[in-house]
Amino acid sequence: MKNVQDCTAPDGYVEDNTDCDDNDASVHEENTFYQDSDQDGYGNVYVTQIVCGTRVPDGFVANHDDCNDNDSSINPNASEVCNHIDDNCSGVVDDVDESLITYFYEDKDADSYGNPDHHIKACFD
Repeated sequence: MKNVQDCTAPDGYVEDNTDCDDNDASVHEENTFYQDSDQDGYGNVYVTQIVCGTRVPDGFVANHDDCNDNDSSINPNASEVCNHIDDNCSGVVDDVDESLITYFYEDKDADSYGNPDHHIKACFD
């Protein structure tokens, strides 16, 4: 390492020290890739590999959107169905079309008319 005390950078030197491969002008930054165990095209935010350049390592992808990397049917592009699982990684379980939802209202007096303030929601496909 050469130390130089000067007000300007000498020829061949720059202030940015983030080049991960200074022997290749087309490669200069590190990228993070995410393991895709279930091979659905969506990666696990907790299992990463950092590489210099843009070559994606085998078994990894560029996004970290998978909420269950052990099941390829659960991913952000999946259709939500009534199964008590967040199929589409929205953060909401069974967030299906309202036409698939049925409300059942508590009927304490057994007169076949329910209380609108006490209900349960059921999802049917």
